[in-house]
Amino acid sequence: MWFQIVWLSSFNTAAPSLWLKSLGSWQSIDQFRRFWYYHASRKFDNQFAGTIVKGNLLALLLFTLVAELVGNSSVLVGIGATDYFSSMLNHSMLTYCMKLAVLFFAVVTVSFIDEYEPGISTSTMGLVAAVTFFALILVSSNHLIMLYVALEGISLLAFVLAAYTKTATSVESGVKYFFQRSFASVILLLGIATVFIGTQEFNFIAIRFELLDEPITQLTAAGFFLVTIAFLFKVSAFPGHF
Repeated sequence: MWFQIVWLSSFNTAAPSLWLKSLGSWQSIDQFRRFWYYHASRKFDNQFAGTIVKGNLLALLLFTLVAELVGNSSVLVGIGATDYFSSMLNHSMLTYCMKLAVLFFAVVTVSFIDEYEPGISTSTMGLVAAVTFFALILVSSNHLIMLYVALEGISLLAFVLAAYTKTATSVESGVKYFFQRSFASVILLLGIATVFIGTQEFNFIAIRFELLDEPITQLTAAGFFLVTIAFLFKVSAFPGHF
């Protein structure tokens, strides 16, 4: 009888604490399992989605490259340049070759993107596609406003790509890039406005004929100088190399 009483008393004191400890351990293990499964499956889904988006983007770029080669090959047989979108864009032998170069290097860049690398996601592929789009507009520009829009599109997306990983170094480089390119954009806008005041034209061909008919003025020369300085900042050449 006394043994049964001692055993029951020991069970009532030691067993509940041991049971609670075991229950807490199992709960911790279950929480860890849920956490690992959620993040591992999420990482797998992101990587799988990145692979799909990369394949689709690569197929789209290859299709665009082939379409450009086949559909616009008329410039290779001596047909003259054509303007479209109210003469804001131009299609000539030079722009044809430049667009082929942009598409080729875009295909090479997307092919070497590792979708399993940390920081690479489906949004990165979309940003690369948008940069390619604005680059195609840039090489076809025949208008100062269209040139500015294409440059600003590339600069804004490049700023987002630079700071996309959200690390200390990437955010710092993104902010520096943003301020430098903002300064260059102000200079470019000022230069474009000055050229327009001097020539009353935005179209490249019209500006060329205007300068052939009349001698260049100091105001127009100042505008071209500001545009040149802005371009040097855009390509990180001296004095905009810092």
